[in-house]
Amino acid sequence: MNGEKAHKDELENRDIWDLLDGLKSPEPSADMEMRFQGTLDHYKQTEQEKRNYLQQLWLALTTLFSFRPQAQLAYSVFLVTVSVVVGYSLNQNTTVETNDNERLSLLANQVEQMRKLMVVSLLENPSATERLRAVNYTGEMKAADRQVINTLLLTLNEDPNVNVRLVTLDALAKFSSQPEVRAGLVNSITRQESPLVQVAMANLMLKLQEKASVAPLKKLLEQEALNHAVRSKIEFTINELII
Repeated sequence: MNGEKAHKDELENRDIWDLLDGLKSPEPSADMEMRFQGTLDHYKQTEQEKRNYLQQLWLALTTLFSFRPQAQLAYSVFLVTVSVVVGYSLNQNTTVETNDNERLSLLANQVEQMRKLMVVSLLENPSATERLRAVNYTGEMKAADRQVINTLLLTLNEDPNVNVRLVTLDALAKFSSQPEVRAGLVNSITRQESPLVQVAMANLMLKLQEKASVAPLKKLLEQEALNHAVRSKIEFTINELII
């Protein structure tokens, strides 16, 4: 009896395997390759972003160390940055994609802080070329904090190089949506002695439609030695602003 049951089970199992052998293997869907390629591209992009941020951090460090008067400050920043990078490296394979994005955001903030530090440090450099380079770094900033703004305003008012002042004025204009920047620009008008900077200031005030600049512009007109072309430009600007 048991032998017949075993033989019957064997036949049923054989039928099942024969049935399975007759089934066709499912073909991959038409969009499978597309989905796979999309996932692969996303992974490559994420890895590239990580490398880019690390490269920017390294560039910031090498720039800071090239400025010897700020070596002690640069060393402190170096220690902080190394800690961030090491922590990132130790954890990069143990978290999910959401945490990866958070770390990328942290690295981006670190790069932004490094840029701000470079601007403040390099603007104290005796070389006009280095000061120009520092101002150009502000073009990569998303926003300027009070320290950066105050440093740029100080450069606009006191830098001995006219070109540095002009570039600094352009840099500050990018942050003119910040009230403290507009107020600082208005207060800087009467402190400008270069005809080029005076005209550039008048043009910016007109572009911003900054009516608070009328009073300091009128004060410039009181200068007997004011360049004739500058006087005409300022008078035009005042008339346009008070309309």
